[in-house]
Amino acid sequence: MIANFRRSVHAILALAGLFALPSAVAELVPEVYRDDDLTIYAGISELSTRIVNFGSVLPLVVKVAYDADRVSLKDMDGDFFTRAWSPDDGAVLLDWQTSSRPASGRDTTEFYAEFRFQLLACPDDKWTCPGTRMYLVPEFSLEYSVDDSVSEDNATTTVRFTPWPSTLIVASAIPLDEEDQLYPFQNYFPTGAYPEPLDGTDSARASLGIAGVGLLVLLGGMLMWPFRFKKQSPFAAKATKRWQELWHELQDDSGADEARLFDRLRRCVVWYCTDELGKDPYNWLHVSERATNEDADDELDSLRHLFVELLQNPAGQSAELRTRFAELIVDDALH
Repeated sequence: MIANFRRSVHAILALAGLFALPSAVAELVPEVYRDDDLTIYAGISELSTRIVNFGSVLPLVVKVAYDADRVSLKDMDGDFFTRAWSPDDGAVLLDWQTSSRPASGRDTTEFYAEFRFQLLACPDDKWTCPGTRMYLVPEFSLEYSVDDSVSEDNATTTVRFTPWPSTLIVASAIPLDEEDQLYPFQNYFPTGAYPEPLDGTDSARASLGIAGVGLLVLLGGMLMWPFRFKKQSPFAAKATKRWQELWHELQDDSGADEARLFDRLRRCVVWYCTDELGKDPYNWLHVSERATNEDADDELDSLRHLFVELLQNPAGQSAELRTRFAELIVDDALH
C-alpha cells in the first residue's frame, strides 16, 4: 500500500511539473495581441541569460488564453512555424511541443506551444555573413473560429502578431579584423587540414632514436660513396605539388560518389589558387574583394566563378566542372 501511495505521489508531482514548466516559461514572454476572443503571449525566451551565437538552439514560446467552449484554435504544429520563418530565411526548426489546461481562477483555457529552432543561414542573400548578424523576427498568423450560437457563424478569423523581440542579434563566434570582416583562411587554420605535431617524447627512446638516425646516416654515406661524383640526370623528376598529385588522382575518379568528388575537386582548386597564384579563394566571396582591380583578369574571374559553383555541389555537373578546371590549368598541369 505504501508503494502504491508513493507511485501516486510521483505521478501527481510529474503532472504538476508538466503544467508548471510551460507556465513558468510563458511568464517570461509578453502579450503581443488581444481581442474579444483571445489573448496571445509570444516571445523567444532565455535571451536575457545567454549570448546568442550562430547555431544556438532558441525556444519560441506561444501562449494563447481563450474560452474553449466557444473558440476553436487551428493546430499549431511545425507548419505554423515554418510558414512564417522558413529555412530560406535562416531559421531551422528542430522540434516542438504543445499542451493545454484550464486557466486557474478563470473560465478560460491556456494553450502552450514551444518551438525549438536554430539560426543556420545568413539573414539576407549574401554568400557569407561575417561579423554580427541581425535577423528580423517575422510576423506569425494564427487562425481560429468562434461558435456563435446566435448567428451560427463559424467563419475563420486570422490574427497576426510578431513575437518579442522583433529583432535578434547573433554574435560572431570567431575573431574578426578591424573592419568586422573575416581574416584570411590561414589565420584560423595555419596548418590547413593537418594538426600540429604533439610535443613531448620519452627521453630513453629519444636517445635511441638519435643514435639510430646517426647510424643510418653513416651507413648511407658509406653506401653512396661510389656515386659521389655521378652527375645528376637533367631529366630527374621534380617534386610534385600537392594540387598536382590530387589532380592526377581526380583523372581516375569515376564520380560514382559525387559528393566526395566535389569535395576533392574543391580542395584541388583551393590548393592550386594558394600554391600557384598566392590567392585565398574564400576572399572572393566578399563583395569588396570581387570589385578589386587585382582580380580583374579573365583567368581569376573564371576561377572565382568555378569556385563559387563548386561550393553549391550542383548535382550532375561534376564532370563539367572538372573539365572547366582542366582548361584553366592546362599549362601548369604539365610542369
